Amino acid sequence: MARTVLCIDDNENCLCLTRSILEENGYYVFTASTGLEGLELLDTQSIDCILLDFNMPGMDGAGVADEVAHRRRRPPIILYSGCCDLPNGILKNIRAVVDKVGDVKELLKCVETVLITSTVGSAKDNHEHGDREVRHRYPHPAVRDWLLPW
Repeated sequence: MARTVLCIDDNENCLCLTRSILEENGYYVFTASTGLEGLELLDTQSIDCILLDFNMPGMDGAGVADEVAHRRRRPPIILYSGCCDLPNGILKNIRAVVDKVGDVKELLKCVETVLITSTVGSAKDNHEHGDREVRHRYPHPAVRDWLLPW
């Protein structure tokens, strides 16, 4: 059964490209061009993972991640952005970070790893072990040390 990814990005070209890449690799994809639209889809669809842009008008990626953290269903979030200036505290609700200008293989491997770690073991185990492993492996090298204090 195909895993479902929700892509939230205000850039329609990026959204279409990301959707095509994920669908070609066996994922079922919902797309949203605003944070609010993405949250509505999260409330009505079965979502396994969220691929989230950071810089968006209205509700930005941090706002969406905070809202997801307060929902009953909280799929893992991958911050998929070209933004290197992330505010402090954004990572508390983010499972991994992937640079948009990075390799497509990196994105696909990250999505797969996040989905695997979110389904293996308990949520507590994933938080204590899986988050660190995925975060260490996938942030852009330019921001890796800044993102991860441990």
